[in-house]
Amino acid sequence: MYLLLSLPLSLLAILLTSLKNNNVIKVIPYLFFFTCPILTYFGVIGVLTGFNGTYASGLYFGISFYTLNIAYHLSKSTDKIKSRPFNFILNNINPIYLFTGPFPNQISEKLNKNNFKIFIKRLRIINSELILGIFFSLILAPSLQVFFRLKESLETLDIVLFGITFELYVYFNFAGFSMIAWSIMKLFGINVKRNFNQPFSAKSMVEYWQRWHISLSTILKELFFKNLKVRIGLFSTVFIVFCASALWHGVSINFLIWGIFHSIIWCTSYYLYKKDFKLLNYFLLFFGVIIGRIIFSEINTEILLIKVKSLFNIFNWKMNFSNIGINGKLNQSNIIICLLIIFYEITASKFSLYNKNYFYLRTPIVSTIILIYIVLFFHGLKFEPIYGVR
Repeated sequence: MYLLLSLPLSLLAILLTSLKNNNVIKVIPYLFFFTCPILTYFGVIGVLTGFNGTYASGLYFGISFYTLNIAYHLSKSTDKIKSRPFNFILNNINPIYLFTGPFPNQISEKLNKNNFKIFIKRLRIINSELILGIFFSLILAPSLQVFFRLKESLETLDIVLFGITFELYVYFNFAGFSMIAWSIMKLFGINVKRNFNQPFSAKSMVEYWQRWHISLSTILKELFFKNLKVRIGLFSTVFIVFCASALWHGVSINFLIWGIFHSIIWCTSYYLYKKDFKLLNYFLLFFGVIIGRIIFSEINTEILLIKVKSLFNIFNWKMNFSNIGINGKLNQSNIIICLLIIFYEITASKFSLYNKNYFYLRTPIVSTIILIYIVLFFHGLKFEPIYGVR
């Protein structure tokens, strides 16, 4: 069904590149980028809080990702769209994007022209990443859903615990599906960037955003950051970039708050980094990630304001965990593994361990252990990408 829009929009983008007016051509990528904000404003598709990402269906299935992909390529490589229109179309209608978002890559990539031996060689190389992706998204992430009931609580510690566990859920889910998508595309010779690079190894919020959802960051950098920084300065540009990101996730007051909040945290973190205040930057990293995730998850502004007020009321730091109740059985082993992986991420950069793309988790021995664990503890396919197919 998604071809009913993705294919005509791709053809429209190719047609628009033939326009003679360069000023008009420069505006076109932003029209594609803001397609989804416009649709969310009119209620055609839902916002991406992590709880209703699959709101869109039928004609608008996957529109947020392929319009974003078109916007990127129109801004980055108009000449390549003209010279290789068929590759551009294939890139945009790639169904893998519907679950993980676009992976910016060069349109000139040769798609699957290699022989069978090279295909098998690639399979051997990427199998560890594929296993790890399945482990993250289908084994570990679903175990964290048991904490979702805490979202309804207005008690301070419940709110904090929900923010932490929901951040981990989004990460293991989204990073896991991104690993699977990366593996499949690499298998067929499509060179794309990884979408995550151990974000909890970051030493500041600035670095965190360089490691988190790299595909979206790349697109925002190309569309907004590069063009605006030289004109209005770094901090004003960062503010606009985060607001643009917020609008893409959903046109709502809460997402506007989310964008403003993260722009302030980013700028403060950048200032602290320049002054070499490492300890304060670590605190700001934890504060920004957790509070930001709480804002991200809540669609009701009134409830959000109550939660924020509760967080800053130091005399009301109590937990109502037992009264809220946990929906489902707590899988202690999976929770412990989640915490160990995050602990590894956090400590890797601090103790000079190899901390790039889970090197140790992708070794043959560890991959075999993970595969055995998947086989033993797989309880059914829970294919629920956090960003859905909006």
